[in-house]
Amino acid sequence: MKLSLQGLTYYILFFILVMGFTFALTTNASGENEINYISITLSEGDSLWKVNEAFKEYHQLEFFEFVSWIENKNKVRSESLKPGDQLILPIKKEHYSKNLTAIASGE
Repeated sequence: MKLSLQGLTYYILFFILVMGFTFALTTNASGENEINYISITLSEGDSLWKVNEAFKEYHQLEFFEFVSWIENKNKVRSESLKPGDQLILPIKKEHYSKNLTAIASGE
C-alpha cells in the first residue's frame, strides 16, 4: 500500500494535535491542583524532616511518603533544597486554614 504525501501529512497533523491536547490537559490539571495546597519558603537550617515535624498534624502521611510527595510535586530532590526555595506541601489550604481559625478562636 502506497502512502501519499497528503495522507502522510494528515497522519502527522493528527499526531501533533493529539500530543498538543494531551500536553494541554496534563498541564492544566496539575496547575489546578497546586493552588489547592499550601506552600512555604524554606529558611536557613530547614530540612524536610523539620517541615514534616512542623506540619505533621495537618497531613496523614508517613515521613517517607511526605518527602516523596514533595519531591514529585515540586520536581526537586531533598538533598538539593536551599534557603529561599518555595515548596508545595501535601496539605490542603482549606484544611489548614480551618485549623488555624480553630486554634485562633481557642476551639
